[in-house]
Amino acid sequence: MAHYAKILKGKVVEVKTVDEDFFTGFTDTSPGKWIETFRDGSQRDKYAGVGDLYNSDDDYFYHPSPYPSWTFNTTSKTWEAPVAHPDSDDDSYVWNEETTSWDAVEAE
Repeated sequence: MAHYAKILKGKVVEVKTVDEDFFTGFTDTSPGKWIETFRDGSQRDKYAGVGDLYNSDDDYFYHPSPYPSWTFNTTSKTWEAPVAHPDSDDDSYVWNEETTSWDAVEAE
C-alpha cells in the first residue's frame, strides 16, 4: 500500500491509502496535487495529515503553527516560541499567547 496527500494551496486537504497502481487509472478533476507521504517519515520529514502544510520548494510536510506568535525554524523544521521554554526547574509550563510568555502550571 502507498499513502498520498492531496495538496491545495500548500495545505494537506486529504490523505489516501491506496494500492501502488491506484493513480494509473485514477482521474481527479478537483483542484490540487497528490504527493506521496510515508508512514515512517523517511521521506518528506513526516507523515502528512489533513491540515498539515507542504513546502513545495524543499519538498517536506510540517505541522501548522500552534500559535500566531511562533516562527518556523526551517533548519530544524519546528515551530519556536518567541521566548525560550524555561528549563531551570521541575515546574510544568504552558504557552500564554496573550502575554507571549510561559506560565507555570500549578501541581494538583
